[in-house]
Amino acid sequence: MNDNKNITLSVEPPAHRLKSIKKLIESDDIKKASNELNMLSSVFPKSNKLKKLERLLDPFIKQENKLEIKYENLFNTESEASILQSIKEDQIKYPNSSMLFAYIGRLQLSKKRYKEAIKAFSEAIKLNQNNIFALANIAVCYHRAGDIDNAIFYIEKALILDTNDEINLDNYVIFLMEKNEIEKSAKILNKLSVVFPNSAMTWNLHGIFHNKYGNNPNKAIEAFLKCKKIDPNYHLVDFNIGNAYMKNKDFIKANDHFKESIYKNKNHTASYLNMAVVQNNTDNYDKAIQYYNEVLNIDPAAEEIVFANLINIYREMGEIDKAATYCKKLIKKNKNFIQPYISLAQLNNKNKKYINSNDDEFKTMLDLFNNKKVADEIYYKDKTGQIFTIDGVKAIEYLGFGIYKVLKEEKNYNEAIKYLKKANKSVRASGAFNIIDIKKRYFNTLKKYENKDLSKGSIANNNKYVNIFIVGMPRSGSSLLEQILSRHSKINGLGELTSLSRSAEHYNYTLKPDLETEALELIAQKYTEEIDSLNKTECKFIIDKMPANFLYIGLINDIFPNSIVIDIKRDALDTCFSIYEQPFTNLALYAFDQKEVAYYYNIYKKCMKFWHEKLKANRIYTLNYEDLVINPDKEVKNVLKHCSLDFEADCLNFQTSKRAVRTASVVQVKDGLHSGSLKKWKHFEKYIQPMKEIIENEIIP
Repeated sequence: MNDNKNITLSVEPPAHRLKSIKKLIESDDIKKASNELNMLSSVFPKSNKLKKLERLLDPFIKQENKLEIKYENLFNTESEASILQSIKEDQIKYPNSSMLFAYIGRLQLSKKRYKEAIKAFSEAIKLNQNNIFALANIAVCYHRAGDIDNAIFYIEKALILDTNDEINLDNYVIFLMEKNEIEKSAKILNKLSVVFPNSAMTWNLHGIFHNKYGNNPNKAIEAFLKCKKIDPNYHLVDFNIGNAYMKNKDFIKANDHFKESIYKNKNHTASYLNMAVVQNNTDNYDKAIQYYNEVLNIDPAAEEIVFANLINIYREMGEIDKAATYCKKLIKKNKNFIQPYISLAQLNNKNKKYINSNDDEFKTMLDLFNNKKVADEIYYKDKTGQIFTIDGVKAIEYLGFGIYKVLKEEKNYNEAIKYLKKANKSVRASGAFNIIDIKKRYFNTLKKYENKDLSKGSIANNNKYVNIFIVGMPRSGSSLLEQILSRHSKINGLGELTSLSRSAEHYNYTLKPDLETEALELIAQKYTEEIDSLNKTECKFIIDKMPANFLYIGLINDIFPNSIVIDIKRDALDTCFSIYEQPFTNLALYAFDQKEVAYYYNIYKKCMKFWHEKLKANRIYTLNYEDLVINPDKEVKNVLKHCSLDFEADCLNFQTSKRAVRTASVVQVKDGLHSGSLKKWKHFEKYIQPMKEIIENEIIP
């Protein structure tokens, strides 16, 4: 008996699928209807009903497809004028063609004429609201024009029509990240990982996400390297890897990847710019300048950003005249670019004035600062049209600090303080800051060590360096001390290292009672790796002059019990007023309020009293800035003796050093030792009474 039965397969697709295609045609979604029809025709090749729909669809397909093929070819071969003439002729034949308007938009987009492009894509969408090409590209236009909300609106419309379009999903992630929609960005990235696990683009975006939001730069590096493995020639992958390594302070590896990026694209200005930054951070100043000049050779229009960077590098090197020259060059090129005015004023010193109140540059500063509504419209904007900021604060708010400095040096103290107060008030208003939270966090850290034996470290001490930590308040003389000690043949100053604070915050050091041994070992390892990447000498004595490390003295003792801590102190009012008059970034918002900076000083003072008592046996060396200025020979000898090092006379010739000074103190450091910095606050005593009262009474909120 044969159990096999004849099985008859249907030659017609399900009715609901046919109905769906018909609805797509009626709604002018020709592309989707065509795709659906082609798919069904491969399964049901003998379907008469499908053939009927093909005949219905054919005129639309032929029209739009032919136009699409035609203009894809024209874009590769013809001029703008020729393409526009062709579109004009075709619009007479096909007045309702959505694709023709879409290609006008594409042309305008390629020429960076975003308003015209948006207008054309809008017409395309009116004719066919399901034109994915137009929806996706109008989103790109809005993004480049700085309208992120509309960019997201239209890319979401495109994704409703095709949920798995990789390019549109990628752009969606980019737009969401620019708006700091972290959770949404992560969700779409996870989807991309599932749908396109072998896409270089997907892993590149993962890297960008982790580089921007992650506490662990290694995750970003891992994602970028995965991208490169999939596609070694993927656009900008080496540039992105270099950025991640640079963020991780691994300048050697950053250098290698920027080199490779330049090798692959000899005209990529951003790679040259970042290579220059790497060279500057590794003290290769001549090479840094060389790379900046390369940028100018490639793109003369990049003068503004190159000049701005050259101002900084010459300033850090102590070549103040050259820095001032580039300030004036930049002002001449764009008189409404704020930064060079601020820099020029800050370059003024006891030996030379680069700007005074009679100069045209100073009058422009006044005009811009006093007419901010007008200035918002005219002063320097970046290539996307966004107003230039310094750490998120409109740069114009910082102009007051420059005006103050010029007037102060001309001893016009009454006018000077007005501008200083205005500038501080504006910057302080730019962000949230709570001194009470700072107090709680700092004092909570002290509690961890109240009953702890600090006679030895918490982990095995395998440190190959002798770490010298210079702590204290900003503007207390830490840069000066580092410059002096770095002239010693056995000491290398590495500036303000960030690995310790970044690692501490990663492990919530200030909130947890104690850190596990494994965490402490990793912090020590990362810190040593940062030194390894920066130390190009044979020196074993390494200076880290991050003043705020006074918060981490307990942690320093845990991981490096044999380290040296130097607490540099300066007159309290000199310190606090010097902070208040300095245009710090808004990352330290306490600096912009008289009371808050005084409170912060008192918190620092209490913290250091605790550590001096807890560590005893002269573990912390105290150096008074005033003593150093008045009697440098004696004080430098004492500091070196504490470090178990012999005195070297070259330490007192520090002002001739070619080492960069990457802090606001560069001008003062290069001036050498003098008493002019003592009691500067006296000129403004009647204006700083709130600060003075808090300091004198040791008030902590």
